[in-house]
Amino acid sequence: NFQPLPGYRESKPVVFADVYPTEGATYQELTEAIEKLKLSDASLVTEPVNSPALGPGVRLGFLGLFHIEITKERISREYGVETVLTTPTVGYRVSLTNGKEIEVKTAGQLPDPSYVKEIQEPIVNLTLVTPAEFVGGLMQVLENQRGEYQDTIYAGLTSQLTYKLPLSELICGLVDKVKSASKGYATVDYEISGYQLVKAV
Repeated sequence: NFQPLPGYRESKPVVFADVYPTEGATYQELTEAIEKLKLSDASLVTEPVNSPALGPGVRLGFLGLFHIEITKERISREYGVETVLTTPTVGYRVSLTNGKEIEVKTAGQLPDPSYVKEIQEPIVNLTLVTPAEFVGGLMQVLENQRGEYQDTIYAGLTSQLTYKLPLSELICGLVDKVKSASKGYATVDYEISGYQLVKAV
């Protein structure tokens, strides 16, 4: 009987997306490919879903944006199953009036507003490294995405910006906006840092 090493924590998905087989593949081929993939990727979390438009599929839980790209590519290359992936979403913590707390991954799972005490969204600590000439434009982009300024460090012609930002804003095209505002020169790094209250319906 194996015991985990001290300090070990199970991976917890923070980004979710639904995956469906394309016309050239079947649901069974998709689920078999995902089950095989899970043997080498223990952080991948799955549950079945059904869409009126796309039919049966699988909701996948990922560790981040890069994990989504890798998983989709591996399903295609290693198992020959082409897929359609929905827009990623994040999980929200919902505190109920009865004292319980639930996690909501889709809008359809949100309880009746009369039972909701508060809703919290995941946030990240975001670090941008950029040539100094693009700092002003990047700060404007981040503030438009509900970013909360933390710090700026200057090192010669390069600057490092640190922001606190909702994860939902990060997954909704922020990287493309950063690349555009910096002409492709800025790099983005982030880590999940907790939850904060949000007004959501």
